[in-house]
Amino acid sequence: MIDVLFITQLQRRENMESDVYKDFRLIVDGKVATLDHLRNIAPEPISRKAISQDSAEQAILTPAVLTPIYMNEFLKKHGIAMVEIPFLEDDYERVINYLKDGVRVIALSTTWLTAINGANQIRKAARRLKSISPHTPLIIGGMNVTKGLQIRKLILERELTGIFPKWIEKNNFTQGLSLGLLKRILSRHFLLMDGHADRDLNGIVLNDLGETTLKSIVDSIKAGKDFRDTPNLAIPEGSDYHFTDSKEVDIDLDSQIVDWTGYVPSLRGREAPVRRGTGCPYKCAFCDFPDLLKIRMRSMESVIAELTTLTKAGHRKVYFIDDNLAFNKRQLIDFTKAIIAEKLDLSWSSLLRADTIDSETATLLKESGCKEIRLGVESGDPEVLKNMNKGTDPEQVLNAIHHLDSAGVITQNSFVVGFPGECSRSLDNTASFISSLPSGDNARAFHRYALFPLMVSPLSPVARPEMREKFALKGVAGSWSHSTMNSKEADKAVQELFLRIQGPSHMYTENLPDEWDNPKIKKVIELRDALQKERLRGNTNVNLDELMEAVK
Repeated sequence: MIDVLFITQLQRRENMESDVYKDFRLIVDGKVATLDHLRNIAPEPISRKAISQDSAEQAILTPAVLTPIYMNEFLKKHGIAMVEIPFLEDDYERVINYLKDGVRVIALSTTWLTAINGANQIRKAARRLKSISPHTPLIIGGMNVTKGLQIRKLILERELTGIFPKWIEKNNFTQGLSLGLLKRILSRHFLLMDGHADRDLNGIVLNDLGETTLKSIVDSIKAGKDFRDTPNLAIPEGSDYHFTDSKEVDIDLDSQIVDWTGYVPSLRGREAPVRRGTGCPYKCAFCDFPDLLKIRMRSMESVIAELTTLTKAGHRKVYFIDDNLAFNKRQLIDFTKAIIAEKLDLSWSSLLRADTIDSETATLLKESGCKEIRLGVESGDPEVLKNMNKGTDPEQVLNAIHHLDSAGVITQNSFVVGFPGECSRSLDNTASFISSLPSGDNARAFHRYALFPLMVSPLSPVARPEMREKFALKGVAGSWSHSTMNSKEADKAVQELFLRIQGPSHMYTENLPDEWDNPKIKKVIELRDALQKERLRGNTNVNLDELMEAVK
């Protein structure tokens, strides 16, 4: 019998993509024109009418996820057998077969849910699973739960205010109604808002180190005990929840070294996800992560030991999954020098802040094997960046990207559209900023960008009463307004920015061919973007010859 059937994601990420972004993707022969798709069809004649947007499909090798690998390593050390289901939607028949054969616990992660309607997606999946095996305990954990617990506390303590008009929140009668309405709104997105809605969930793991709680649950079931006595659980009970004892748990991250030997075949050439630490010390006003996870940092000795298991197995592609790989320049220098000293010959990527990058660190990044850096630029406007408490300015970020380009390091640059203060001036500045990134013959590497409409998380600093009042911000999640913009205008601005930007390419979810050099990838992705912009401007008969010639 399997101890734990672990479901990592409900569906592939490209299937969850917002309609806001779908018009940015070129379609050829009925599929999104990823580099893999273009390579596959390059020898064939291309239908000029196949550039329509209808029923686009694509087969992408989805990025590897650390969650099930780390969970399996932890449980295996404690004698617990786990089988992973990467995507419930893809592997439903396999799930049915496992449940028929016998499973002690179904564990479902919420970490990779979409920001919108995530809790409803979990409840729908729970109903499907319970219809197959009604008596198998279904345990839920992950980031959606962590956020839901914190939001619940804010609601109960009446600290989540400023969402509705003041006259509603100040009147005792209407205040109670507004809190009920707020919980109903948020229950679509987060668990722990409505016990009745969550009734198919047998246990909700409350601590961020959920692997320890899952182990205790399995141990109890094996021993014939009631797992519902396990600490750090919420159990739906009527319209609310029963909370078991809260117990402080910590793990020595240095000891949690993944032995990659058995996992390399399943990577199928993808980057191996490796974690250096958890948490982030910065307090960007749009972000809800800093207060969710305790700041923990592995020693370089522990990181090197894990990377060595990977390289000994013949794999050298790594993605460091940290929200922020280095909190300052000194940490980045120490990290890159340690990688260089070990001569691991890695090809790696990660998230960094622009203020850690100058000519020195860009050179060290390249020498350590860094292929790509992901930067949270967020805006090309200094006033919006100030409102965001980002701690950077456009000139500083642009200099960092030029240093990386000179070193031959690729960048992905993310932008939030619609933060308080966003207006026609700031949008002009963002369009100019992105268009000024190195591209074409002026770039040694290539640089892509992604535009995201603002999501107002109840846990982000901008959602706190003082910032709501400062910016006249109302609403939550993807429906909001403030003194300079509303959510519908932000969605429209994202579309307009895409058409205005010249040079760099918008991000696709795709694999970059190992055998292509930077100039070839750059040429293809920039041509692809230019063609899609032509199509959006009304030219339905765009010529693909130059693009396909560049692919060959």
